Amino acid sequence: MIRIILFTFFIISSNLFGGLLKPEDGDELNYIHVLFEWEQEPDAVAYQIEISSDHDFLSLSVSQIDSSLIYIEKEMIGWETTYYWRVAPLYQNSNPGEYIDVRMFSTGETISNAEATIYDENLYSEGLTVFGAFYDYYSAIIDMNGDEIWNSGEQPIIFYNTDYYGQYYGCQYLSGQPDGNYYNGVKYSLGNEVIWAEPSEEFNHHEIIELPNGNFLGIVEVEQAGPVPIGSWTGTCNTFYPGLCDGVIPFFTWFGDKIIEWDRESHEMIWEWNFFDYISTADYDIENGTWFDAFIATPQRYDWTHANALWFDDNESAIYVSIRHLSRIVKINYPSGEIIWSMGEEMPSGDVDFGHNLEFNFQHSLQILENGNVITFDNGNSSNSSRALEIQVNEDGGIYSADIVWEHSLSSELYGAFSGNVQKLDNSNYLVTTIGESGTAVEISPDHENIWEAKFHLSEPLGAVYRSNRISGLYPSAFSISVVGLTDYNSETSVLLPIGSSTINIKLANDGSSSETFEYTLNDESGWFVNQVGTVFIEDGKSQIITLQGTVGDEPDPPNLNFVVIPVHRPDLAQTIEINVHTEQSQRTNPNNIVSEFSLSDPYPNPFNSRIKIHFFLKQKNDVSVRFYDINGEELDNLVFQSLEQGEHFLEWDAGNNPSGIYLLKLETLHQTETKKLTFLR
Repeated sequence: MIRIILFTFFIISSNLFGGLLKPEDGDELNYIHVLFEWEQEPDAVAYQIEISSDHDFLSLSVSQIDSSLIYIEKEMIGWETTYYWRVAPLYQNSNPGEYIDVRMFSTGETISNAEATIYDENLYSEGLTVFGAFYDYYSAIIDMNGDEIWNSGEQPIIFYNTDYYGQYYGCQYLSGQPDGNYYNGVKYSLGNEVIWAEPSEEFNHHEIIELPNGNFLGIVEVEQAGPVPIGSWTGTCNTFYPGLCDGVIPFFTWFGDKIIEWDRESHEMIWEWNFFDYISTADYDIENGTWFDAFIATPQRYDWTHANALWFDDNESAIYVSIRHLSRIVKINYPSGEIIWSMGEEMPSGDVDFGHNLEFNFQHSLQILENGNVITFDNGNSSNSSRALEIQVNEDGGIYSADIVWEHSLSSELYGAFSGNVQKLDNSNYLVTTIGESGTAVEISPDHENIWEAKFHLSEPLGAVYRSNRISGLYPSAFSISVVGLTDYNSETSVLLPIGSSTINIKLANDGSSSETFEYTLNDESGWFVNQVGTVFIEDGKSQIITLQGTVGDEPDPPNLNFVVIPVHRPDLAQTIEINVHTEQSQRTNPNNIVSEFSLSDPYPNPFNSRIKIHFFLKQKNDVSVRFYDINGEELDNLVFQSLEQGEHFLEWDAGNNPSGIYLLKLETLHQTETKKLTFLR
């Protein structure tokens, strides 16, 4: 029997064999790219999924054959519609089985007003665009054409960032609270479920990220009394506080920031980095009117640092932070807290190591590339001109310097004094987001050509889109596991193995939109296969056969095997299948079972050069298929023999121009499947 067990750090559910898994019956979805998932049926070689807007399936929206256990529909599902879906197994020669079940789901309403203009479809970086609207209190995902694919529904969730493997982070606007309205930092799902929320003991703002250890990092405000320095604002200060505005007396509230690490489980603060402890208050903004704003604020306070972005580099164990009101980017050693370097505008303390000539001002967002380059959005408040920047940081020998290796100045109409971000895309284009023209994202090529543009049409006066990012799809991490040769045995779903040297073949299909490395483990208490572990890299949309070698004994009641698969980027999506095994000897001794229909000899020569001979004995007249696969599970040849006579049969396969490597031979009849591994040496 096969059971699928889903993990979120621990087992949360198990499903009986033969069921439809996703969407669940009666679900209302806030997206129209829909993932359908079902369980493996014995002896099935493929599955037919049908989707219809009527429960009788008289008119089909989708009728599709798929060899995986997951199908993702991206074109035929619409908003505000009820759908029904069902799946039937297909057996050898495309003979259909009975439909497993019928399930119903519906889709909600669109909420955005986005539209898109495509300037060069050939240069568009493939994927979808997710954005968060700060004062419209929603997030949405659109496709290349500007069509809405997902939205946050009735949840006032504002997108901050993503890990690009299907995990999303942002804030949830909570109104009507005893202490007033506030934004709560959260990790959330595509179904708008809040998976984790910061404890709300302090105001988390602008950023929340998940660390490799599973804890969360965010920015909170912290206050301290300080003087009002002498400047052009001193007269304004004296109208409120005569005799105190001398730059010495610490009477005025300064608001700074601290970076906090929260424990994932306990929500307790376990690490902090207080800006007042590491950054000199001799440094403050004098260009953009922040001291004048301090006396307009209610209550009056000085917004000193206004940190707005974090990035964690696991390789260097370093935190990068963007400090907007100091026009500074700082790299911090974690966990010591030591400042490695500070880059940006020169200030009185002399603590800014380099980058004085870069002239970025009041910047937002951070992306650190693999080569160490820094991507940021220069809001340009002091010049009323916004830029997208890629900065090369040189750290040789502890002597730091920086150069702008790419910059793009936005038109005056797209100037954004607040929020915004830049993302360097997989094809080296840049996605630049600004509040200009009520919220705009524009994809720009390295040679400054506009490739694509989205208008979000957000509320004025700000049009406050916070950030947008290009993602590969709604399901970057999605995979299915099926056992080759799974069959019915004595009313159980089992794999039949010959006594002695034997193999189990498991098909691992990467159904997601991103390539992934999978770790796998076979646990076998019987000792037949010993405990086997490995890793396999599979490109998106591809599959691979994992062959497990063992020696099968003749125990009458062998224990089940457990096969565990963990995607490296999404360990919370780990799956375990339990495989019920029986020996072919037990099959022969049970009169209720079908006897084996053929015997397959070891192919020879093996390893082989170009040509290999296949020999099998057919015990009765039967339909036979002989298939050849590469190590990625791609079918290379399929030889079908209708009504092949009983007796010995020989054939020869020519690997031709295929590269050297491991290949698989799969011989099938109606009730039996056997696989052999082939080694091709050119």
